[in-house]
Amino acid sequence: MRTVSIILLAVVLALFVPVANAQVTNLTIQGSASNFTFTSGSNFSWAFDVPAGDTATCEIWIDVNSNGVIDPGTDHLYMAFLQADGIMDGLNGPPDIDGVTNGHIVFTSPVGIAPGTYVMRFTDHGMGMQVPGICTPLASPAYTISGKVTVPSGQSAANILIEANRQGSYSPNFWHALTNANGDFVVQMTSDTAGGQWRVKINDNPVNAGIMTPNEYMVYPGLNPTGINFTIESPAAKVVGVVFDENGRALPDWMVWLNRNDGGINRSANTYLDGSYQVGVLGVELNGQSWFIQAGNGDQMSPTTMMAQRQLPVLHGGDSLYRSMVVYSVNSQIQGQVRINGVPPGFPVQVGAWNADTAQVSAWADPMTGNFTIGVSNKIFNYQVFAFNMGPNYNQAQVTAHPGDIGVQLNITTTSVDEPAGTAPVSYALEQNYPNPFNPTTGIRFQVPGVSMVKLAVYNILGQEVSTLVNETRQPGIYTVQFDASGLPSGFYFYRMTAGNYTSTKSMVLLK
Repeated sequence: MRTVSIILLAVVLALFVPVANAQVTNLTIQGSASNFTFTSGSNFSWAFDVPAGDTATCEIWIDVNSNGVIDPGTDHLYMAFLQADGIMDGLNGPPDIDGVTNGHIVFTSPVGIAPGTYVMRFTDHGMGMQVPGICTPLASPAYTISGKVTVPSGQSAANILIEANRQGSYSPNFWHALTNANGDFVVQMTSDTAGGQWRVKINDNPVNAGIMTPNEYMVYPGLNPTGINFTIESPAAKVVGVVFDENGRALPDWMVWLNRNDGGINRSANTYLDGSYQVGVLGVELNGQSWFIQAGNGDQMSPTTMMAQRQLPVLHGGDSLYRSMVVYSVNSQIQGQVRINGVPPGFPVQVGAWNADTAQVSAWADPMTGNFTIGVSNKIFNYQVFAFNMGPNYNQAQVTAHPGDIGVQLNITTTSVDEPAGTAPVSYALEQNYPNPFNPTTGIRFQVPGVSMVKLAVYNILGQEVSTLVNETRQPGIYTVQFDASGLPSGFYFYRMTAGNYTSTKSMVLLK
């Protein structure tokens, strides 16, 4: 189900489909200006013209009534993204593969679009062109992935987009399927399953702010997995809003993360066509903690954009908070040095710059010199600069800095931590992993004061569990376990310990 604002926007755009004065001109899809056809997994291409340097919005609609035009009240938005003239990346959409700012945008690549009937529309400044077409299924699928999506009573289970994808430069790197009226789906694939496990997830949550369980599956397509089932629950509370760039343009298909400040819960969603988002939480997750919300392109160290963020109060059942967010472009720098006990660190240190209720970004300090350069926006005046994930025996204070500052000194000191010999811990504790950042192994130390069932697990930035390190009863004591991330990509991870009524979460960085 799409929000009312999505439908209204689509209706407005539909009024401008006549193309005599359209900003998008000369649109062809699969070489046709009137009707396209291609087979799922094959090469899919399009080309169109816009004023040089402009950015177009692409919408792909499922043509539910097969009449060749977009009917927002009947048809279903399959996906939407931005594509800019001359831009190879950075807009959460496909590249303009000629890479030249020449007023001509082109794309071609194998894609595993779900078989079905579609209408594609490209618009610029509210005016554009559309072409209907068909994606035919594979004649002889080599493998299938099947399951069912269960939705709350009264919600439609049809046309929910399921995606199977793999990491790396494979082509195609995803295959899609759409659910039927009962929520059943079958992802059909070729025999190319290189790249190890594939991630299976719902790519478009049909329930506003609904909570999906599980978030994803990791499967081997060659085993033809079945029973890949998802359940979507209605939220007890939610945060809604719109994500804009600094010029006021809504950003479709951008990631939004809702995080509880104790690190125990991390939810995510993508923005809709009009830049709006809805992220919800369950009643059992409302524990009196405050929250914060972020939006970005998935890379906290992006050289082009900062990650937007807003601080939130304690959430209660029935709450629907509105928070808009602005994604600022990087146009300035903060430069400085990290010193540990007066000397360069000797290992990579991640340095962050953030304004608590606006934006954040980070970069790595050079291990040998301690020098760092963080790209920031000069539209934000005050930043707090600090080092991430330094562990309990590193003492530091945040330093206030401004765009254009150089010579910012981030001084860190260390203290020794001595444990009384032969004594049991008096409380639960989870310490910062060491080393951090790490590649590919790191140690995580925790303590247990009494006989307890302990779970220690690692999660990615989307809140998906990637490794269970401990899940058993432990005697009183201090323990260190090793986490081997050889099979995981570089990035931010969280690890959480639960034992009795104790819960603690910390973050770490895998740097390969």
